[in-house]
Amino acid sequence: MNTRGLITIHFKTTLRDSLFGIVLVGLLVWAFSSKSVPKEFTGQENFTFYTLFTMMLVGYAVMVAISFTSMIKRKTARFYHLLLVMPGRLSKHVFFELLPSLLLGEIASIAVGLVMYMNTENASPTWLFLPVIGSSLFVFGLSMVSMVVVLQVSNVRLINIIMFILLFVLARVPKYLLEHGYSISVATNVMILIALGVAVLGPLVISSINTERVLLAS
Repeated sequence: MNTRGLITIHFKTTLRDSLFGIVLVGLLVWAFSSKSVPKEFTGQENFTFYTLFTMMLVGYAVMVAISFTSMIKRKTARFYHLLLVMPGRLSKHVFFELLPSLLLGEIASIAVGLVMYMNTENASPTWLFLPVIGSSLFVFGLSMVSMVVVLQVSNVRLINIIMFILLFVLARVPKYLLEHGYSISVATNVMILIALGVAVLGPLVISSINTERVLLAS
């Protein structure tokens, strides 16, 4: 089977296995993008921060949803053991396996950013540049880290529950920063650094997967 056929199969099965999670993410996307950016976050600097944060949060939610549904289901069925015996580099097979979740995360986060931009008066298209770049890097790395955690951690359900609860805590961060007078520009720079760090970490953890830990974590 060629690479395109393999990716197509992975994408279809991920959509099927993650249907419930994708519906939840769809509701989350609608909740974030059905209204304009809060008045407190108008202006280029505040808009950039709020949109970047929201896009990264939606990408994070997609990874949690897919990990909690499709990935855990395959792990329970020991589907990922097949990757260990396939010819070629393990990291390449793992990347193809996570590609559907990466694409879904990118699509969801960018869609939210576009809707938020269209719902904001007097916003310039250039305001979206940093949010799109930052969220794309974040989702890119997070998809790999999420996959490796599923492969190498035994009690991955507990981790996903904690990450799901953390989602609601993180959603309160923008207004908390604003209410307590923290610098929005500094917060934006920190988020970009986090996105870059996660983007670098992703390929590193993929390339260093321990096959013994994958077997023991099943």
